[in-house]
Amino acid sequence: MGETFSIDDEWESYESFQARLKKTRQLCETLWPHHCQDDISIETIGNSWEVDFMGIDVLNNGNKKRLKQDIPPGKYVLRILKSPGACTKYLKSLLDFARTYTSFNLPRVVASDLDLNSQNPFGSPFMLQEAVTGQVLQDVFEELTHQQRLCIAKDMARFYTEVEKATNSSGGIPNFEKGSQSDGSVPTVDFNFRGRRRDVKLPLTSQHPVEMICARIQQWDRQCTQSVDGTKNPQPIYTWHWLDLIKVVKSMQSSAGTFGPDKPTYYFHHGDLFPHNIMVQIDDEKTAHVTGILDWDGAHFAPAVVAFSPPAWLWIEDDCTDEDKGVVNVYTFWDLASTDPEDKEAKEIKATFEEAVGPRFLRYAYCPEASVARKIWSTANAYHDDKLTAQNLEQILKAWRSAESER
Repeated sequence: MGETFSIDDEWESYESFQARLKKTRQLCETLWPHHCQDDISIETIGNSWEVDFMGIDVLNNGNKKRLKQDIPPGKYVLRILKSPGACTKYLKSLLDFARTYTSFNLPRVVASDLDLNSQNPFGSPFMLQEAVTGQVLQDVFEELTHQQRLCIAKDMARFYTEVEKATNSSGGIPNFEKGSQSDGSVPTVDFNFRGRRRDVKLPLTSQHPVEMICARIQQWDRQCTQSVDGTKNPQPIYTWHWLDLIKVVKSMQSSAGTFGPDKPTYYFHHGDLFPHNIMVQIDDEKTAHVTGILDWDGAHFAPAVVAFSPPAWLWIEDDCTDEDKGVVNVYTFWDLASTDPEDKEAKEIKATFEEAVGPRFLRYAYCPEASVARKIWSTANAYHDDKLTAQNLEQILKAWRSAESER
């Protein structure tokens, strides 16, 4: 059995990897009883404070003892739950929902143990998914030819036009436990807050995105002005930022209808649709295609102006990734999305995407205050407030006031 270890986070130790590797071996013996250790390779492919990810590659040994119901040889991703908040059962339902709207491959669950009191080697829930074929787009993007990038642009347009059919009357996080409502929509719950138990789900009703955002901002205001025991906080944190943000939201809606028409409509939104979550296959020097979309954990229902954020990373020439942290600077992409590139090839890629995706998508993708709207949605739905949150709010308010002064 091959073993590969890499450290992506400072807190990941070789000892913790060895313990996880031993338990993964034990699980593999159960999942593939007719394969010997030499047939199975294991590697660590990432981790977070909620989930550990292990890559498993099972060779076809030609063993005729394998039963029809056995999991076939192939490449798999094992998700091991470390926190009760990382509900694998929910993710399975989320992937099933997304799969009904898109023709692109999504991780398919082939085995799971979703019991919080699991008796498996890890003693916690796990989920085994088929690995989506292809290469991570982020790893090969710089090597793609112009013609190949045009192919990827068309595929991204197709993905957006497929998923934009998944609409809902309420925004937020899908709650699949309740089933569908009388109008066919999916019940939703509010995004979480720091200090609120992660298993607490606050139902959301059908309401206009402006009402939903303002309600969230008011919650932040209360959270920042109260201490843990509910009494008034003597040192409010960033309170004025939140209160002023309500004025911005209402002004944007009244002047340009930024958050959509009167009828509340939300669209299924991946939430992190960047090259590190897109799998591609290079066919030849002129063609390439998207094989699948990864990491749906943050998917939710959002206003069109948020869900229809274009893949500007296809045509923006600047590197918008923090090399030290490996984090995409989404603000830069949002700010520059509608700007026509000077480079001829980048301009053609942008035009190709726009022609394929259609006018309804573009109506919200490039509306005048789209970037500010996306920043507000992202900030208001954040899990906690900190110095970065305050800086984001200050930037939003500064940009809005500047735009107001020019009118």
